[in-house]
Amino acid sequence: MEVSRRWWTVGAMRGVMASAAVALTVACATKAQSTDEAPIPSVGVVLAEHRDIPLETAYTGRVEAVHTVELRPRVGGALEQVLFREGSLVRRGTPLFRIDPRPYAIALRRAEADLATVAAELVRAREELRRAERLAAADAVAVEELDRRRAEAAMLEGRLEAARAAVQDAALNLEFTTVQAPVTGRVGRAEVMPGNLVNGGTGEGTRLAVLHSTDPVYVYFDLDPATATAAAAETRAAWRASVTVLDGGDAIQGPIDFVDNGVGPQTGTLRVRARLPNADGRLLPGSVVKVGFRYGTAERATVVPELAIGTDQGARFVFVAAADGTVEYRPITTGARSGSWRVVSDAVRAGDQVILPGMPGLRPGIKVAPVQEVAR
Repeated sequence: MEVSRRWWTVGAMRGVMASAAVALTVACATKAQSTDEAPIPSVGVVLAEHRDIPLETAYTGRVEAVHTVELRPRVGGALEQVLFREGSLVRRGTPLFRIDPRPYAIALRRAEADLATVAAELVRAREELRRAERLAAADAVAVEELDRRRAEAAMLEGRLEAARAAVQDAALNLEFTTVQAPVTGRVGRAEVMPGNLVNGGTGEGTRLAVLHSTDPVYVYFDLDPATATAAAAETRAAWRASVTVLDGGDAIQGPIDFVDNGVGPQTGTLRVRARLPNADGRLLPGSVVKVGFRYGTAERATVVPELAIGTDQGARFVFVAAADGTVEYRPITTGARSGSWRVVSDAVRAGDQVILPGMPGLRPGIKVAPVQEVAR
């Protein structure tokens, strides 16, 4: 009885172990089958292309007026009138200030009277000279007297020219009592009110207001060293600027009309200037704007979507799906940008399947199923 029970126990244990072995074998086979049949993940790809890409870099610029004029009177006196609305647009020649003209009108009349007096004296002197010349022809007058008459007429001719110049000077001073806009533009506030005395003359005239021309305008910005070097290799005729105000609106384009003759000693940047039309007055002097500086075209450059470019400790790279679906790591050097595309170095070639971001755990060496997409 005891032997029979022991045999059953041993037999049972052998059965259990056999069953466990079979179960383990089935589980391993199932796991291997599951691993072998794991689906390959799909990733979106865009084919790298050859394109003609405009070489363009973005900067921040500042608007300046082509003409900035400090309005100062050429003659002094009591300011009588302010003839403009502060902050308004004025055209060239528009009267802006009027100084009391009465003293200058009196000076003009005095100069005109002196001119008339000298003119009359010259007429008399010329008549006497002609009479003396007739008498000298008949030996009825001394030669010295004839010479005196000639000298007197010549002296009066000189005084006549001086008197005419004095009239012109007095007329100009009277004209200068009205201060006019020297250019078309926007005038600021009146800095002197009527009733105040103002000084005139070169270098010491009282500042009355400031006038900025508005159309066209200048936009100054600074090129970084890399862009300045690249742009220098292109023809200057290809340099253009596209300017947008910070609050949006359509871009305004114009040529680059000035390049500084050296770089900044502290920054190493190169200052350039664009000349832009501004008929609607959107670009105000002193305002900050966005500038797109275009200096040429990269012909048949290799481009990839900007969003496919990653950063690894400051280096730029893209993932590329090889022909067999293996993910490859490609370090790149980026170039000009055009919309959503970026020029890259020869590490990527036209036709390569550049992987777009979106798949977690993407790394070199794994297998993927590329699905072509349209670049976003």
